[in-house]
Amino acid sequence: MKPNLTNKAIAFAIVCTTFFNCSIESIDNSQSESLIVQEEIQTATESTTCSGSNPTARITNNGTVIVDFEILTIDGTLLDSEYSLAPGESSSWKTFDQGDIIFSITNEDPNINDLKVAYNMSACMEFDMEIGPDNLLTTATPESL
Repeated sequence: MKPNLTNKAIAFAIVCTTFFNCSIESIDNSQSESLIVQEEIQTATESTTCSGSNPTARITNNGTVIVDFEILTIDGTLLDSEYSLAPGESSSWKTFDQGDIIFSITNEDPNINDLKVAYNMSACMEFDMEIGPDNLLTTATPESL
């Protein structure tokens, strides 16, 4: 019985293809790449870790009227403010002491209600507020860093 040459050629081609698809890589290279990725993750985590800094807040006015933004203590002491914030503008980040804080947004339009929210702001918290196109405060809440 004569072996079929075509079957042997196909088997040989499959074996050769398998060899070419395999690659040999040094285990040292993959370990060093893994260490680099771990260091990058650790560096990113360390850079966003807060070390007891005071809370911050800002507001973006996506509404239709000019607004005033005030940060007050619970007893009404003004801590920081941004006045005449036009539609499409954002305030700078405001830093203030920890505690029960009132965020007040007022405007001169009698048809649009003023907005006030209060939160207990502790170290390493930020509050990125936004007034929506309907001139209402969006459902943002303070976040810990």
